[in-house]
Amino acid sequence: GVTLAPLALGTQAGGAALTLDVGARRTTPGAAQATGASGGNARIRVQWQAPADPGSRPITGYRAQCAASGKPTRTATTSSAARQAEVTSLARATRYTCNVRALSVLGAGAASANVLATTFD
Repeated sequence: GVTLAPLALGTQAGGAALTLDVGARRTTPGAAQATGASGGNARIRVQWQAPADPGSRPITGYRAQCAASGKPTRTATTSSAARQAEVTSLARATRYTCNVRALSVLGAGAASANVLATTFD
């Protein structure tokens, strides 16, 4: 984040400057790095690394998402310590495009690059 300079508001008794620190800019996490995905029986396991930029608030979790043309998008949410998630209830023998987002109290970060995996027949 960017730290802003204190803002002078006037003077206190004795001539000392009175300041207000407006603090750092609030930012969501950067993009996590999806490192792979492997298909299973109506499920896909997605792996990732934490984002290089965690944003201005702690990461609270991750959301993995998998989508395929004409099929419902499915997600799995994990804790901040997790580096993989299993997205379930997927169609069998279907190729999915998956990505991951880091989460904080300020919202979801940018999506990772996509990774591909196919569920078993």
